This record gives sequence, structure tokens and C-alpha cells, in this order.
Amino acid sequence: MRNHPRTSVLVCLFVLTLITISNTASAQQVKIVHINVGQGDATLIIGPSKTLLFDGGVTGSGTAIRNVLNSLSLTSIDYFVAGHYHADHIGAIDEVINGGIALNLASYDRGGSYSSQTYTDYLTAVGTKRSTITLNQQIDLGGGCILTCIAVNGTTNHGNVTPSDENARSIALVLRYGTFDYLIASDLSGGGSSTSDVESKIAVDAGDVDVLHVGHHGSSTATNQTLVNTIKPEQAVISCGDGNGYGHPTQTVLDRLAASTGMNTIWQ
Repeated sequence: MRNHPRTSVLVCLFVLTLITISNTASAQQVKIVHINVGQGDATLIIGPSKTLLFDGGVTGSGTAIRNVLNSLSLTSIDYFVAGHYHADHIGAIDEVINGGIALNLASYDRGGSYSSQTYTDYLTAVGTKRSTITLNQQIDLGGGCILTCIAVNGTTNHGNVTPSDENARSIALVLRYGTFDYLIASDLSGGGSSTSDVESKIAVDAGDVDVLHVGHHGSSTATNQTLVNTIKPEQAVISCGDGNGYGHPTQTVLDRLAASTGMNTIWQ
């Protein structure tokens, strides 16, 4: 890891992946919890004063998400972000909310609409808390922990891309806390398999990051060479189901990450 005068990073792998960032100057911590939801995504970020759940797992994984929240003594979350509208990213958020986890402030998504039962269930669960996120919008989790939107609906600060599919519409957030930087972008595509290349547009805005939440479960559609070369992640986390039928993570992506100097990849 980089020589951080004020920030230290510890990565451990259990049933889930936990990243703890401590700011020694303020004695405050930020925790990033990658929850094991099988072939899906759900990432809990606990800031100094507020919490955020990015993506909501596959249908049926609500109990697993609630169990993690309960283990951390959380009965509510302040923010939810629907990275995009596929079922493996919003499928269980209704189970989480209807199961007793309150949503305090807002549920951010890309706006528009989508035709699926999981999307309908999502809308019903979040109700009036729903809000459309905008490019460069910031979500403040307190203590200097800020998440900034650097892509939504193919719109970026370095040119817009006409999305070829729902994945290309994904929301990308970069988290900055002291000298620690983390990139999470749901299933955002990078041009592989003839998808829209949005990743290359956001690489400069993401900058040099410590940890990359690998896009699209390690699919060959994402984590392109331009992104890896620009952000130079030292560690990466991939969320995918054991023995999944998609072949995730692909060897191409693993090789690309392994070639990044000093990189350590964790996948579950």
C-alpha cells in the first residue's frame, strides 16, 4: 500500500470482505463491507456519521444483508444507491427494508424507468425516498468521507456515451477519505464484448485509487486496460457467486489486475 501519513488500510476476508480505514488525526473510522450475496452485489459503507448501501443483492439475499447490518448494530441505513436496475443489484432491497431496516434519508438511482418485477418492488420499498442522482453530486457520510458521482446514464465529465445496455447506465462513485480513495461502479461497462466504453471516460476523475470494487463481477465487459492503467489500484474486490455459470471472474480481468504493480485481488 502507499505510504499514507494519516490513513491505514486493513483488508480481511471472512464470509464477507471488510475494509477499515482509520484517520489517526481524528480517531474516526470508515468501514467498507462487501457483503456475500452470491452472484450479485451489495456493499455497505459506514462513515463517521452516516451509512450507505450501494446495490441491494439478488432476490433472496435480504436475510444475509440484514444479518450483516444487525451484526454491526445497525437498524437503519441513511442512503441506498441502486447502481443500476438489474435484479442482482436491486433484487433484495425490498426484503431489507420490509424486513425492518429503515431507510432514513434517500434512495439514489439513475432515474427513468425499467420493466421488471424487481424494479417495481424496489420502487414500492423506497417510496418517496427515491431521488435521481446527478453527475458530480456528492454524498457526505461525515468526517470528511465524501462519495462523488462520476458517471450516470453514460454521462461523464469527459464526454457522454450512448448506453448500449442497462450496465452502461450504471452509477459510478468515487469515495475519498483522507488519503484513501475507493472506486465502485456497479456493472459499468468498459467496451468489452462490444459494450459501451464508459470506464475510460471516468478513469481520470477516479484518479489513483487504493481499492477498486471490480465492475460487473469480473466480467470481460469491464475493468478495461485504460481504467487499470489510470487508477493503478493496489487492491481489488470482486463480488461473484462461487461456481457461477457466467465464468466470473474471467481470467482476462484477473490477469489484467495481477499485472498492476503491487495489486492484491480478493474475490468471493
